[in-house]
Amino acid sequence: WHLMRQLQGWSSDPMQDGRLAKDFARRALDQDPDHGFALSTEAFVCAHMDADLSKGHEGCIHGLELAPQDPQCWRMLSGRGGAAQGAARELIARWPTFTVGAFERRYPGRNEPHAPAYFAALHGAGIPQ
Repeated sequence: WHLMRQLQGWSSDPMQDGRLAKDFARRALDQDPDHGFALSTEAFVCAHMDADLSKGHEGCIHGLELAPQDPQCWRMLSGRGGAAQGAARELIARWPTFTVGAFERRYPGRNEPHAPAYFAALHGAGIPQ
């Protein structure tokens, strides 16, 4: 929940929600170091809160090795080009004020080499600039 609130822009204190998400993931991993969902949650925090995309990617790969059915990791690692326009329409229907520019300002990888292509793909799928 804490990570979802932070990623969706719903949090009144994104840093606190990120810390809580990381703390809950860490406590779960202390109990079971091979828990796929906890690994993927920690990976999302690394990618989105710490802006460490490499560590986030590695965490999701490890999580998928342990729990290949875990959709959280697949969301981070997979791209579904054929479904992009439908997903964009659904996103805009649910969040009419969402724009590529607003997302770009919050996205931790905005200065990475892949970012321009990523933002162009969002726009190409139908997300307003």
